[in-house]
Amino acid sequence: MELVSTNPKSAQFIARFWFSKARRECHNSMMNTIDEGMKRIKHHTSQKLITKIKKEIRDEINQCFYSVYSDHWDKINELIMNKYKLSISKNKTLK
Repeated sequence: MELVSTNPKSAQFIARFWFSKARRECHNSMMNTIDEGMKRIKHHTSQKLITKIKKEIRDEINQCFYSVYSDHWDKINELIMNKYKLSISKNKTLK
């Protein structure tokens, strides 16, 4: 959160970078999950079951994203800390 207040552009870049990385790494899994979920939906499937299937699809896709973030947490944290320290040092030199 400190990075957002000191350097919002860097914070946004880091968030977008890691979201894009997770989306690339999870793409095949997402497509398979969606395809499998859609195969379970027939023309006579109740709205309640459709809602349940959609939730299951979202949960499974989210798990993939979370695992990418978890697997790379040290790198993400290091990048955030480096950008924050750089922002702080730039602010000190500007004063």
